Amino acid sequence: MRLFTAVELDAGLRTTVWRAARELAQSLERSTPRFRARWTPEENLHITLVFLGETPEARLAALADALKPTFATRVFALGLTGFGRFPPSGAPRVLWLGVGKGHEALTALCGETAARFLPLGFEPERRKYFPHVTVARATDEAKADRAALRHALEARSGDVGSCTATHVTLFRSRLSPKGAAYEPVLRVPLKA
Repeated sequence: MRLFTAVELDAGLRTTVWRAARELAQSLERSTPRFRARWTPEENLHITLVFLGETPEARLAALADALKPTFATRVFALGLTGFGRFPPSGAPRVLWLGVGKGHEALTALCGETAARFLPLGFEPERRKYFPHVTVARATDEAKADRAALRHALEARSGDVGSCTATHVTLFRSRLSPKGAAYEPVLRVPLKA
């Protein structure tokens, strides 16, 4: 099974992010029509903490036990602002919406989550954690006018919305030809 942990966005913020992503998609259709991407469905919008990848189902109980103790990180406000891309130069692979308010709390939560999985043999990510919501993944044949893409992203740099982060969710990702479907396996509350 394919697993990851994340902070969920509340329903209102997911809808707001999805609408902002749709506006971005329409802008890109006009400004760089050769750019192609798979846009994240509204119900899949989240902020990944730790990606565990393919994991034998027999390990699920140990992972759940590692997550169950209450987190040291307290409930916090989370604000989304500004679109960007990975990598920052060259051919774009991922379009994202950044985190303003709550950035430090998410970074701490990522570290705390990764530390819980370390005794189970899951090595932490080597790259510095950058909290974001993935809104689109460029397709293999994606060709973009990079200046037009940069302009479209920068034109949508304002606050998108906010919510309160109240828990960490362990998700199972099921892949199909229609895309990924995320199934919550366990929700662990943050300290009130």
